[in-house]
Amino acid sequence: VCQGDSVYDISITTDRYPFETSWKLTNNCNEQEVASGGQYSGRYTSYNEQVVSACNAQYTFTINDTYGDGMCCNHGEGSYTVKKGGAIVATGGSFESSESTIFGACSSPTAPTQTGPPPTSSPTKYPTPSPTVNPTISPTISSIVIVECEDTLEKFDVITLGGKTRKNKTCNWVGNNKLRCTFEGGAENCPLTCAVCVPLQSPVNSYPTSSPTKNPTSSPSIGPGQPVKSPNKNKNKVKTLRL
Repeated sequence: VCQGDSVYDISITTDRYPFETSWKLTNNCNEQEVASGGQYSGRYTSYNEQVVSACNAQYTFTINDTYGDGMCCNHGEGSYTVKKGGAIVATGGSFESSESTIFGACSSPTAPTQTGPPPTSSPTKYPTPSPTVNPTISPTISSIVIVECEDTLEKFDVITLGGKTRKNKTCNWVGNNKLRCTFEGGAENCPLTCAVCVPLQSPVNSYPTSSPTKNPTSSPSIGPGQPVKSPNKNKNKVKTLRL
């Protein structure tokens, strides 16, 4: 890639009438004349000049002859050559009053080079969603203490596994998706819907029931001094134990 300045070598070989010859080099990108020469005095003489100018630019080299017969070949073999970095970009000699050659190209403006640390990227507009839609670990129903096994008729709030609060929910809403029983406030308010009701029963490590005594009127006992209680048939609510 051509960058910075470049050297342009301009060679003029005059004919019999050197004072008729002149030239100019123009930068087409900014429309400024870079260099010029002419009105030479030596016949059949070579003149060499160097011009330093922008490398990435478009130029027009124009050669003129005031008489209108060019530099070649009526009155000698005059000629001109323009080189950029050793490569010929314009050459000739046989023309009338004037001849122009365009070479090069205007460069696009270069974006400034960034110095220092890169700019901090803008934060995302929306928060990144949780990676899993359905939770893989749900709280066990045994961690919930149910005092009375009946669904509440009032609206209540629940907290999802993602930590979001859902307000004014009912047990019908919980029953539409059993996963909602694992939400905080779900099974606590809807034990029947979430099937967490456990009827009272004897402890697992209770003593075995002893054989009835010979006296038919005595009640069987579970253990020493522990009589069996008759269930209350008029009780509508079922007490539950923590699992």
